[in-house]
Amino acid sequence: MKTTIRGKSVVTTISHASRAKLLLLLRRLGPIAKVPHLGRWRNLSGDEIWVADCRAGLRHGLCEGYGSHGEGQRATRGIRGGDVSVCMGAAAVHQDYLAGVLRKFRATRFHREAAGKLRLIVDVPTAVKRSNVVLLKDLPKSRYPNVIREELINRCPAFKRKSASDFMITMGLSHDVIALDTRVVGALQQYLRYNFKAARVQGSKQIYLSVEAALRGVCKQVGGSLAILDRTLFQFTSMSAVQYVLTVRGRR
Repeated sequence: MKTTIRGKSVVTTISHASRAKLLLLLRRLGPIAKVPHLGRWRNLSGDEIWVADCRAGLRHGLCEGYGSHGEGQRATRGIRGGDVSVCMGAAAVHQDYLAGVLRKFRATRFHREAAGKLRLIVDVPTAVKRSNVVLLKDLPKSRYPNVIREELINRCPAFKRKSASDFMITMGLSHDVIALDTRVVGALQQYLRYNFKAARVQGSKQIYLSVEAALRGVCKQVGGSLAILDRTLFQFTSMSAVQYVLTVRGRR
């Protein structure tokens, strides 16, 4: 797999051998990858959308327990100002306070950086308005996922193309995008000999869309989607042999 840049032209090609590997992966593991269903966001509360927004928007991500039961839920309430009725954009919710909440509940290892990103989100009325999460309100109706993705990036200053794509998959806004993060691009490098690092892909809209388009074509061959490939690469590439046998083979 290779991306070639010639002037303003960016083209990503996938060799026959690499295509065969991707097709094998999609056929074997795609059916058991955990992919949120389309339209999932319609049944979520503002708090749940907020947590997904935070998880996608923070550069280093939140710990897996964050946003689930117990301490994760208390952390969510704490980040919103101690109570859901308190405006998330209130002046009382300072960056130091947010950093303290994140540290207390072990939501992330990068407390201050994450707190700064959260402040960016809550300070923008296109994301949070009067304690309500409005990020998904009146999104453009388009068959082209990049239109929705660009709108999310414009609305949420913590989003880049990778994080917005992850958020879209998590919310069930689209299955036709892929979050080209370090793990996913790393897998492409390791198994398909892809020639660019994640930072290069994420830093260029042209490269990102080119890689995405090439992978989309492979997914269509098996009636799959970019979201399935995204979750397959993300969920299974870091597994050990023991974990694979116990969690994947054990389901069959």
